Amino acid sequence: MAIHTSDQGTGLPVVLLHAFANDGALWAPQIEAFRAQYRIIAPDLRGFGRSMATDGSAVSMDRYADDVIDLMDQLQIERAVAGGISLGGYVAMSLALRYPQRLCGLVLANTRAGADNPEWAGFREALVRDIEARGGLAVAENYGDKPFRNACPEDIKQAVRGMILRQSATGLASGTRGMAQRPDRLAALETIRVPTLVISGAEDNYIASSEGEAIHRAIRGSRFVDIPHAGHLSNIDSAQAFNAALGEFLASISPGQAK
Repeated sequence: MAIHTSDQGTGLPVVLLHAFANDGALWAPQIEAFRAQYRIIAPDLRGFGRSMATDGSAVSMDRYADDVIDLMDQLQIERAVAGGISLGGYVAMSLALRYPQRLCGLVLANTRAGADNPEWAGFREALVRDIEARGGLAVAENYGDKPFRNACPEDIKQAVRGMILRQSATGLASGTRGMAQRPDRLAALETIRVPTLVISGAEDNYIASSEGEAIHRAIRGSRFVDIPHAGHLSNIDSAQAFNAALGEFLASISPGQAK
C-alpha cells in the first residue's frame, strides 16, 4: 500500500481525514495547533495528493477506511482518535462502524450519515463527466466560493483552490463515484460507543447543520458544536473555533485509552 501521510508530534494519535478534492494539507491549521500535544496523522486518501493512484472507478468509503487501518498497522498504532470532514467524515463513520476496537474517539465534521438523494446522485454523475474532460478545473469551477463562509479570507480560498487543481482526474472521479454509492448509515450510528464530537458550520452550503444534529442524536453521548458563520470546510475557514472544539474534545480523552 502506498498511502502518503503527514505524521507529526507525539502522544495520543489523532488521524485526520480530508474532504473530497483535497489532501492531507487541508489539516495544516490543526497540525500546527496540536502537534505539540498529540500525534497528528493526516494521510492523503487513495487517489488524492501523493498517495497511490486510482483508475477512475469507484472507491468505496469502506476501501478508504481499510487503507486507514492498514496505515495504522504500518505505524504501529493500536487505537486512535479518527476525525474526518465531509468525505473524510464518511470514511470515519466506516471506521467507527467496522473497526470500533481501533478507535478511542471519533470526530465527524460537516458530513452526513444519509446516502445521496436523486438530486445529488445526478450532480455527481454530471461532475464525473466534467472531471473526465477537464480534471480538477471542473471541480474548482463548480465549487467556486461555495465551500467557504461568506467572510472567508481570500488566501484561504486560493490555498484550497490550489489543492483541488493538483488532484488527478482519476482520483477525483473515483472519489465522486464512491460517494455516490455510499450506503445510508444513520440507523447504524446508534451502535457507536466511542466518545464522539460532531461539528457543523452554520454557513455550510453543502451540508446543513440539521444533518450534524441528526448524527448527534443517533450517537449516544456525543457532543455537537455548530460553529457560527463557518462554511463547509470549517476546519480551515473557521480554524480558531474548530480548534477550540477539537481541543476541548481531545483533552477529554486519556492517552491510556489509545492502548
